[in-house]
Amino acid sequence: DGASKHSVQRLIHHLQQHLAQQLEQLAGPAAAVAPADAFIEEALQAAFHSTDRELTDTLAANCGTTATVAVVSRRQIFLAWAGDSRAIVMADGQVVAHTEEHRAEREDEQERLAAAGGRVFFNSGLRVMGILATTRAIGDHDLRPYGVGPTPDGLALPRAAEQEFLVLGSDGLWDVFNNQEVYDYA
Repeated sequence: DGASKHSVQRLIHHLQQHLAQQLEQLAGPAAAVAPADAFIEEALQAAFHSTDRELTDTLAANCGTTATVAVVSRRQIFLAWAGDSRAIVMADGQVVAHTEEHRAEREDEQERLAAAGGRVFFNSGLRVMGILATTRAIGDHDLRPYGVGPTPDGLALPRAAEQEFLVLGSDGLWDVFNNQEVYDYA
C-alpha cells in the first residue's frame, strides 16, 4: 500500500518494544511477560504515540503507515488500530468482531477532522486535505494540523472456545478480499 518503507520498518521493529516498555511502566516488570488486562489498552495507546514520536526527526516524519495490533491474553483479545488496516475475529465460519478502518469516507472521522481544522476533498477519492485517504496514521506529521494523528481506536473482546482465528491485514488485503473470502481462504 502507500506506506513508506522506512515507516513500516520502524513500526515493525519498535511498536512491540514500545508496548512492552509501556506495560512495564504501568504495571511493573512482570507485566512485560504476563500483562494484567487492566493495563493493556492504555499501553497500546501509549505505544502507538511513542512509535509516532520516534519518527519526528526522521525522513519518514511526513510519510506514514497504518497499524493494527493484537494482544491476546488468557481472557481477552485486545485490538488497537489506526488507519485503514483491519482485524477480524472468526468463529463458526462467521466474522464475530472486526475493527472499522479510519477512512476519509467515514462521517465521524470527517467531523473529528473538521473540529481539528481539517477538511476532506475529492482527489481520486475522498482524502484528508485532498492528500491522504486514511484519517489516522503513524507518521504523516505534515497533516497533524488537520487532525491526522496516531491515536488508535481500541476493542477488547472476551476469548471464547468457538473463536477460530484472528486475521490482521492492511488495505492491501481488505481492498481485494472481503471478510468472508479471507475466512474461506484461511
